[in-house]
Amino acid sequence: MSETRLQLAERIVAETLASLPDALRERAQRTPVLLTDRPDEEIAAEFGDDLLGLFDGETTDWDDVPAVSRIYLFLEPIAAYAAEEGTGFAEEVERTYLHELGHLFGWGEDDLAERDLD
Repeated sequence: MSETRLQLAERIVAETLASLPDALRERAQRTPVLLTDRPDEEIAAEFGDDLLGLFDGETTDWDDVPAVSRIYLFLEPIAAYAAEEGTGFAEEVERTYLHELGHLFGWGEDDLAERDLD
């Protein structure tokens, strides 16, 4: 039996989380990752329905991650983007997750671009 898109995304997020340096992993583990097919109406109205991921919350102060923080990954737009770019779904899940983690850690778009996560 082959993995579903959701199962693959769950596995990639877990593997990516496990590969992070200890200090980053500890903080990232406290931030839920919500995997859904598409952004809901409210998120789509604000950011567009082709949004790949979203960090919702406050950036970490390196000692605590606020309980309200969460990361969304939107699987249908990620799959469409991967097909358009000629990359793999798993690669784009990992890249999107790392991008959103960057926001958790307080990195701006320039910081993400420097890390090739834009």
